[in-house]
Amino acid sequence: DIQRLATDNYDTFLKGAKCITSTKTSLTSMTESLERVINEMPKINDNFDVLTKEAREIQDKQHLTNLMQKNQYAILEILEIPQLINSCARVGMYEESLALEAFVRSLQSRFKDVQVINDIAREAKSTMTLVIKQLLKMLEGQVALPVCL
Repeated sequence: DIQRLATDNYDTFLKGAKCITSTKTSLTSMTESLERVINEMPKINDNFDVLTKEAREIQDKQHLTNLMQKNQYAILEILEIPQLINSCARVGMYEESLALEAFVRSLQSRFKDVQVINDIAREAKSTMTLVIKQLLKMLEGQVALPVCL
């Protein structure tokens, strides 16, 4: 009876054996693939860390860019202070020139490490040297009392 069952279902047994062999081959292949993926995970994590760091740097730069764009007019006004000091001096507004130069000095004391502010302060100081020379020349001559005040 078992022999007849074996011969009647011989094709089924062969198909089952092929299926088991195919499944075993597939599982072996999957195991090897998973091992390769597991071996690559540290590299993937390292690359992800680098990507995250670069994305954070880009985000910080974008934030600074947005901040600069938002304060564009204030930055422009600060950059124009040396020219404004010069213009005030040319039209005789010496007190305003001195006030602007004092403002630049206060900016420089607050932001000592900012190169642009230091450059502006250097330009303002240079311009103020010319303003002081103009005032001294003016005082050497005859000056009306209201002008001196």
